[in-house]
Amino acid sequence: MYAVVTAIALTSMQVLRTLPERYNEVDVVPCPGRCATAYGAASFRRIVDALASEGETLALARVLVVGVADKAGDTHVQESSAVEVINGMRDAGASVSFIDDLVGSITVRGGRMASVHAGDPSEWDAVLVHTLHPGVDHAWLSAARRVLFAAEC
Repeated sequence: MYAVVTAIALTSMQVLRTLPERYNEVDVVPCPGRCATAYGAASFRRIVDALASEGETLALARVLVVGVADKAGDTHVQESSAVEVINGMRDAGASVSFIDDLVGSITVRGGRMASVHAGDPSEWDAVLVHTLHPGVDHAWLSAARRVLFAAEC
């Protein structure tokens, strides 16, 4: 098991330090600025590659997106790559949900999607950390099977 970091804001480094040592391979790609489309595509590709590395596919995978807001501490999703990533994963056959303490629901292709409770982290094939809000306990991420980071600057 390993965590893959596509682009990570400095505040998210705290979460990396709390993950167990089983996540020992971390690939950090610099975050050059806001570009939802580029980060959305990179996040989508990282999920596909991480699943494929263990002989799994995105079709029928259960994926949880943590935080869908544009940036930490915000409720806006207009410039967020999370919606694009969720739509893409759903189009590919994945069962996708999201959890965001500041965003109760979002509009995706096909209608509205409501935020869920994390529940048992092991029930997800992959957890994509998109936005980490300050003051929210993310310790449960350490029990997730596969954690991928895709935070925007």
